[in-house]
Amino acid sequence: MKILYTFILIASTILSANAQANWSAVLPAKFPTNASGQIHGISRVSQMKWHPTNPNKMYAVSARGGLFISQDAGANWAVTPGTDFMPYSRLASVCIDYTNDQILYLGTGDHDYYYNGTGVWKSTDGGVTFSQTGLKINLVVDMIMDPLDHNIIVAITNAGIYKTYNGGTSWTAKSSTSIQFDDLKKKENASSRVLFAATTGSDLYRSTDFGETWTQITSGIYIPAGFTSGAGCRIAVTPADSNVVYFAMVVKGGTIFKSTDGGTNFTVMKDVIPDYLTYYPI
Repeated sequence: MKILYTFILIASTILSANAQANWSAVLPAKFPTNASGQIHGISRVSQMKWHPTNPNKMYAVSARGGLFISQDAGANWAVTPGTDFMPYSRLASVCIDYTNDQILYLGTGDHDYYYNGTGVWKSTDGGVTFSQTGLKINLVVDMIMDPLDHNIIVAITNAGIYKTYNGGTSWTAKSSTSIQFDDLKKKENASSRVLFAATTGSDLYRSTDFGETWTQITSGIYIPAGFTSGAGCRIAVTPADSNVVYFAMVVKGGTIFKSTDGGTNFTVMKDVIPDYLTYYPI
């Protein structure tokens, strides 16, 4: 799967007018040569998230295993010991309980290459130990906790959308289990119940009741001519205007759609190559 690396940069650029930031390398090092034919690089970070209330506390999971936590805004990182002994080491996502940061959820698998994992694992001691939850078989791409009830979590997987109402003990499918999902976002409005979920193909789904029901959004969204799939999709939202939603596909060097009505209708913003936003030409 081609990855929408640059879409992250696009989303950051969109937000830059509202929040400027300075970046510096944490560990300068040359990337090792990768003999397999892939882009040269080091072990991949699958996902990063911030603590719900402490901006200096950060979480990162690796596709090769391990949940890493920083207490000083990324200057130093320590692996949580419970992730060293999990039976399936690939990690795709992390979710932090906003009522108690000792409660952590890990989604296993490898999102980049879409390798299966062993579902969702939970820690109640800050990552010292983990136990498997009721969702056991799927690659768990991402999870979002309900801001009104910390026991409710929506998860997107390689086999549909699932929801728990009891802190992970049991999970209920909320979409077809034949759909593979790629991205999950909440509308950037504190009181909103709207969620967006994108597939690995070219589809965007919207929920207005925090994942209970989903509707596919089709207005203004299409697969570019000459292609049969979007080849992977991402979503971007902004607190600057919660009605603005971006939807991107990998194909055609990066096809970008924009909504200004909260994700109901979209207008194409980019449907030409070059420039290449999602991969490099061969």
